[in-house]
Amino acid sequence: MRRQLVHAVDAAPVSAQIAAGVAEQLPVDDHSVDIVVCFLVLCSVRDVPRALSEIRRVLRPGGRLVLAEHVRGTGLRALAQSAISPLNRHFAGGCRSDRRTVEALDIAGFEIMALEEIAGPGRFSPTAPVVACTATPRLTGQLPATGHEAPGTMLR
Repeated sequence: MRRQLVHAVDAAPVSAQIAAGVAEQLPVDDHSVDIVVCFLVLCSVRDVPRALSEIRRVLRPGGRLVLAEHVRGTGLRALAQSAISPLNRHFAGGCRSDRRTVEALDIAGFEIMALEEIAGPGRFSPTAPVVACTATPRLTGQLPATGHEAPGTMLR
């Protein structure tokens, strides 16, 4: 995947930089990044709250987090995800597709600007559903979501 990313960045019409490191300790200065992209990353990091804290640290004011991530399903899908999670972690690079990633974003102080389920209801897979999301760091003093979001909002 990294090779494909390097080619995409080289061909991009805007300036972009790939930084190698771990999500829980990003090798980037405070408030120095406009956009952080996570593509199937948060399902496999060891410490999601710390990784999200690092993303908040490096984002400039008004910066954005753009992600596509596995999230915990609902009902029987959630039970199945939990049951196979140990096997999935072993065979899928540490992936924990049963994480409550959207809730973790809220708790970490991100305001979700857009959220869409891009894979899931039409097929059964231990790695579905997958959501695409854009979020920004919540302003200091702004309260996290309370569970009384607008109709249709998913918190997983």
